[in-house]
Amino acid sequence: IECDLARMASETASLFAPNADEKGLDLFCMYPVSFDANIYCDPFRLRQVISNLISNAIKFTNFGSICFEVDIEDFSSEDVVVYFTVRDTGIGISQGGKANLFKSVSQADVSTARQFGGTGLGLAISSRLVELMGGELLVESEEGAGSTFRFILKFKKGGRIERKNPSFAAGLGRTLALAEDELIGKHVIGVLRSIDCQCEWTDQWDSEIERGAYERIFVEPKLFLSNRDKLASLKSEHPGVRVY
Repeated sequence: IECDLARMASETASLFAPNADEKGLDLFCMYPVSFDANIYCDPFRLRQVISNLISNAIKFTNFGSICFEVDIEDFSSEDVVVYFTVRDTGIGISQGGKANLFKSVSQADVSTARQFGGTGLGLAISSRLVELMGGELLVESEEGAGSTFRFILKFKKGGRIERKNPSFAAGLGRTLALAEDELIGKHVIGVLRSIDCQCEWTDQWDSEIERGAYERIFVEPKLFLSNRDKLASLKSEHPGVRVY
């Protein structure tokens, strides 16, 4: 079946926005909207794997964020390699827990099952579905330091997608994402790059900002509050700078 990967990724992630919001978590979806071809895939299996991984990340994350990222690499004129990643700031998994993670009816440990519920069957199913699509589900995790699940799949290219590129991108000028959270910074960069606008990221106020080197600055709310006076001074000295 031909599938618009960017649209599918966005729609699948958006289904879990209410669940993430209910727990006070940030949910980011980064995908290649600039990729202009459909892919031939089994969208039902792919959606199920992505849904299982995002749902799992939300379940085992009490604070912080979840980032679902899709990267595409042109393998040939007919094929693409797609990298899927779901990263969270949750409870993480112990070394021993990882060994049994993809086995049917298994969780990292009994105490985790008691606290969060479920059997862990979703990961076993996801692992099997990825295998059926020709890939392997991998995990990188450290107890107390979050988890990253990733898999790589190869697809045939389908028909070309006509996307409307915003005409204002070229006029944005030098742009900065000022964000303490790296995931937020990368999310802003990804969105702007998808419309052909180059953006930089920093997690703190610096001399480049001070001298008005950026025409557009996207500021994380927390840093907006802590740098309110500096931003007011910047706007006064450099009226052309736009702050969002």
